[in-house]
Amino acid sequence: MTASGVALIPPPADPVSVYAVQVMGPIDSSDPKLSVDAYRAKLERVRRAVIGAGVPSESVTPAAFSTEPTGAAAGVSFNSIFRYEVRPGALSVAAAQAAFAAGASMVYDNMPTAGIGIRRPNGAALDAAIADATTMARTYAIRAVAPRPVGDARATTLTVKGQPDNAPVQWTIEVTVTFAVP
Repeated sequence: MTASGVALIPPPADPVSVYAVQVMGPIDSSDPKLSVDAYRAKLERVRRAVIGAGVPSESVTPAAFSTEPTGAAAGVSFNSIFRYEVRPGALSVAAAQAAFAAGASMVYDNMPTAGIGIRRPNGAALDAAIADATTMARTYAIRAVAPRPVGDARATTLTVKGQPDNAPVQWTIEVTVTFAVP
């Protein structure tokens, strides 16, 4: 007998948002203002401006950058991104304004970036949700085969999905259990 149960780990009362800040533009070796070094300096100014606006430095990821060929006619472009996490509100507005004032090309809210993959549900909350979903699956199995008893679990599949996908703050836990039925 196979049955499934679902549990939700709700978002915290005051969740943080992930903001991604981008600096980009064409590289032109004949113009010092459009050199890789100039863009790197601009990127550092933008990062310092975000921290200066009140975002804790430990909430700001190191900036990564790349140079990308954009075609023979267009040349090469500079593209970089760093991220920070703060609660939406006055600080998030001040940080975005500071980033733009310092030369950011774009500021995105809950934009996917490489660092977001590290976001995971709280361990204790995950354990509790798995237990709840497993109990729900057992309850469904018992109802389905009554009056026969449901035995031990023979196989369990766990699916954890974060919402939103790009910067999860809540989690849906689904457990599918195959039970022995004597």
